Formats: sequence, C-alpha cells, structure tokens
Amino acid sequence: MSFDEVYQWLLISDEIDSIILAIEAISTWNWYRCFKKSATTVKFDVDLEVLQGMMEGLRSIRGWCKLPHSFSSYHCLGGGSLSYLCSSSREETTYLYLTPELSLTSEKQGMEALRSSTKLMFRFKHPAVGSCNLPGQCGFILETVRSSLSLWKLRLCTKEDDYASGRIHFHNEIRAENMHVFVRGVQVGLTTSIIPVLYPLTWLGFLWNEKETLEKLINWTRSSSFRSFGVFYKV
Repeated sequence: MSFDEVYQWLLISDEIDSIILAIEAISTWNWYRCFKKSATTVKFDVDLEVLQGMMEGLRSIRGWCKLPHSFSSYHCLGGGSLSYLCSSSREETTYLYLTPELSLTSEKQGMEALRSSTKLMFRFKHPAVGSCNLPGQCGFILETVRSSLSLWKLRLCTKEDDYASGRIHFHNEIRAENMHVFVRGVQVGLTTSIIPVLYPLTWLGFLWNEKETLEKLINWTRSSSFRSFGVFYKV
C-alpha cells in the first residue's frame, strides 16, 4: 500500500476519528514498509513539508481537534515537530502521559518487556473516580500477549483476578479506547540539541510474524535513545 492510498483511507475511515490515531496509522505503515525492506533506519519517503501540509489538511477536512499544546515539543512523523498540529492554548491537558511502575511478571522493563508475555502496572486515578477506599492504589494493568498473528498485542486487564496482588485496583472508568501507547525518547539534532521524539505503538503490535523483528525493534529503540514506553491517556 502506498502513502497516497493510506492517506485516502484516512480521509474516509470510520476507525480513525482523531489526529493522534492518524499519526499512529501512518507511523505504523511506515515502520512496516521500512522493516519489510530490511532498512537500517526508519525514514519517510514523503517530503517533510508535504507531509505536514497533508496532515494539517487531513485534520481540517475531518474536523478533528488539535493535539494539546504539551505535544508541541515532540518530534514525530519523519522527524518534524508536531507543533503545527497542536493547540496554542497552554491550559488544555486532555492527555496525561503515564509510564508503567513495574512489570508484575518479568524483571525486564520498558521495551525489553516485550520479549515475552508480561503484565505492566500503571498507577492512575481517573478524574471521574471520586472518593475511593478500596485496598491498594487506583490504576490499571496492560498485558503484552504473544500472538501467532503479530509479535505482541496489548490487553487492558479488567478482571478481578488480574489484580489479585492487591497493589492496585481497577475502576470501570478506565477505557482502552482512551489510551494511546507510545515510545518516548530523545535524539540529537544537527546542532547537538536534544530533541524529544515520539513513536507510536499500536495495540495489535506489528502485523507480520518474523522471528527476528522484535529483536530489530528493541535494538533500534536502544540505539536511538528510546528508553521507555508509556500511555497517553485521554481524559
């Protein structure tokens, strides 16, 4: 599938209903394209200015809200700043960035945890939750599940058994559709400046089944100063 075909799909897809989901879709398409070509770097063939113009056009045509101002410091989609897709208001805090406290089933942390099935614990009290007297702290667990259809997929744990440790407990206000999973890190700019960057991970992992692909992903994130992944939660 070409970039133009992906873009035309984004213009009409009922599955993509926000600019952040469009970013995830395009990034995943490009990652898949580069890895199938055995590329050593993940680059866009589309000119950056053209890409930014098309993304702003897509947002305008679909009537999507802009990203919060807090996203403006990040670079994504071929290395360009996301500021052109962000609100100028500093008062908007519609997304909170949450990182896992620890892995409940593995000593590995961050991207290394994706080598095998593991459960990642997040401490988070949803704003809609009032006074809470339940044991432990409010939060949720994401489970990375190895799959024959993809390298891994993510599952929001909602059953009582998933929280048997008592460290955290789950409230039904937490919804998977409000989560966007990203790798966050830094890269060095042309003037040795440190640039914060984002790379989206989809809930279904990467949709091919090559034994060495996860190793490629972990090595690439390690060499590119990507140190952790977390969740942007829409509140």
